[in-house]
Amino acid sequence: MTIRILVALASPALLRVVEHLLRERSDIRIVGHSTSARALRGDAARLAPDLIVASTRLLGRELERRAAELKHASPVSKVLVITSDEWRGREDRRGAADASLDQEDLVRSLLPIVHTLVAGAASRAE
Repeated sequence: MTIRILVALASPALLRVVEHLLRERSDIRIVGHSTSARALRGDAARLAPDLIVASTRLLGRELERRAAELKHASPVSKVLVITSDEWRGREDRRGAADASLDQEDLVRSLLPIVHTLVAGAASRAE
């Protein structure tokens, strides 16, 4: 099974890191990019990816609402939020997303979290 991912990150440097980590895998395909919160909901609905990787920087202070909107726009998608320093330790850093990951843990933890989220969704669908 190929995992289809929509990447939505405001930082070009973070985008390059995430793309590098994901493109190295034959079981993962990046199906789209969003660079604004406004475009992200429509992209999610149109592409219906398995996973949406979005940053708190792109989603903004209305993280809870925006993550819920993403899940409503694409019910088949899991949402992984990449958190930045200002969100570290906050209880609400995940919002309505399925998981959150601190930027500093990205290299070590991104691929295991991607597979856990998508495998969990696939096993519940069967």
